[in-house]
Amino acid sequence: MSSPDVSRFTFHVSQLYSRSAVSLRWALVIFVTMRISLSLVAALSLFQFPMYHVTYYYGIQPVPPGIANALLGVWQRFDSIWYTKIAMHGYAHGDGTTVFFPLYPLLTRLVGKVSFGNYLLGGIIVSNVAYFLALIALYKLSQLEFDSQVATRTIVYLSVFPTAFFLLGVYTEAPFLLFAVAAFYYARKGRWLMASITGLLAALTKQLGLLLLFPLLYEYLAQSPNRKSQIANRKFQGDVLLLALIPIGTLAFLLFRHFCIGEPFLVETYGARWGVNVSWPWSNIADSLAAIFNTGRFPALNPEDTLSRRIFYNTFDLACGGLFLFLTIVSFRRLRLSYGLYMISVLFVVLMQNFRPPYPIAALPRYVLVLFPGFMVLGAMVKNKPLHWAIVYCSTLLLGLFTAMFATWRVVA
Repeated sequence: MSSPDVSRFTFHVSQLYSRSAVSLRWALVIFVTMRISLSLVAALSLFQFPMYHVTYYYGIQPVPPGIANALLGVWQRFDSIWYTKIAMHGYAHGDGTTVFFPLYPLLTRLVGKVSFGNYLLGGIIVSNVAYFLALIALYKLSQLEFDSQVATRTIVYLSVFPTAFFLLGVYTEAPFLLFAVAAFYYARKGRWLMASITGLLAALTKQLGLLLLFPLLYEYLAQSPNRKSQIANRKFQGDVLLLALIPIGTLAFLLFRHFCIGEPFLVETYGARWGVNVSWPWSNIADSLAAIFNTGRFPALNPEDTLSRRIFYNTFDLACGGLFLFLTIVSFRRLRLSYGLYMISVLFVVLMQNFRPPYPIAALPRYVLVLFPGFMVLGAMVKNKPLHWAIVYCSTLLLGLFTAMFATWRVVA
């Protein structure tokens, strides 16, 4: 290799190292900041706010009072208990566990065994490692599409989003986000084996993983105009077939739960066990509005189901939906079409899930955490410093409030 070639090679290596170091540094700073601050908020909330009187542990032993409860017990809430239950005991017919996809409980079980049988701690470790790696991957993907400043704002806006504490708890949002971002990153680099493997892992983590198939397929076609004619003439490239791993992951779990556990092959379990029905998105949005403006339409669930409570939750749910619908529209203009396809498909499917009225889209504020192109678009749009800090400040206040609510057994999303 000649001297100029060596110099160019050294320059490219140094650039690569510099970019990796920057993404690692920002991810580490944000992760440590969020981990410490949210843990403090959750722990202090136990002493500052009364516990909600309704708790559901489903046979799992709660963390005893004391330091362990302040550090770990505050994250032992709602779906977290189901994931640890599956990690400890596996799936069972008719108990509702089979609505949860298997990869996250499996990882929780493996790490929990290493953590002296503490499966709650195992789940927290899995989520935190996934969150940290997701920050690195999202920074690199945002840098690829825009620049380092947009990349920094992207991971900041994600991390201070009002429901971002779910990324640190025993939930699937962090690992799914990692796999989805990685799938897009590898697809943009033309590394279809890795894109397909990470897409498969996403499909084994969450139902929404199946929706990665069509955006990645479009990205595959968009990267080479010749591929469109090749596929039209049935001259398939071998690498496009790798994307079949994504639906195979979803199908494999559905077959497992049907033949090995005895659950229905379709989605009856969601309605029968969890009360989640399927409706058109605009119908669910209309129900959410009706819960605010037409209170007589839905009877009160309990004495605590007050008008102010309905207004608070439904307004926040609708605000999240409106924000990410706007960001989805903008993504079609500011990003490659594959990102917009991912945004619109995930948002449409999420809005189709009708939870128990008067809170029909109650889970939306949590599900939008995986709509990473929206955070990329927001990072690209906000260039005014006062606006940037206003977003960070307001979002951080809501994040602290919702973290305290979650820690004291109040439903957030």
